[in-house]
Amino acid sequence: MRWIQIGLSWLLALFVAGVFLQAALAFKFADAPGENIIFATIAARSQIALFEPGVRFLVGIAEIIAAALIILPWTRRLGAVLAAGVLIGAIAFHLSPWLGIAVPTSLADNAPNDGGMLFFLACGCLVASVANIFLTPSPAKRGPARGRGFRAAR
Repeated sequence: MRWIQIGLSWLLALFVAGVFLQAALAFKFADAPGENIIFATIAARSQIALFEPGVRFLVGIAEIIAAALIILPWTRRLGAVLAAGVLIGAIAFHLSPWLGIAVPTSLADNAPNDGGMLFFLACGCLVASVANIFLTPSPAKRGPARGRGFRAAR
């Protein structure tokens, strides 16, 4: 039964890390300022220019850190907590009038939208992150440290 828990924890961690790395590298850092439709939409509708590109870069950095932490088994819980925080923020913006559940594909009036795809992906990643918090074995249940550091040799 324990191997199922560990395997599911790895599967969920790889899913969240993959989504975060793809989003950060392809959209947060690769887009020129003003071209990322999500943060440009939030900046335009909120009249707060800080969202594009400042907050976009901060979110991208948080996503990369969360992805790195969630991959490593000994920091998986911390990574899952950070990922959940980022995703709660994303879902909050999707539920706000600044972005909406269905993200427009451009800033033009009556532009087509994604049909809520990003919102549902964020919800799925949030569920995976929260599940990973509970699935990851605590350090006490992992067993004694074998060969790690000076104290393990005593």
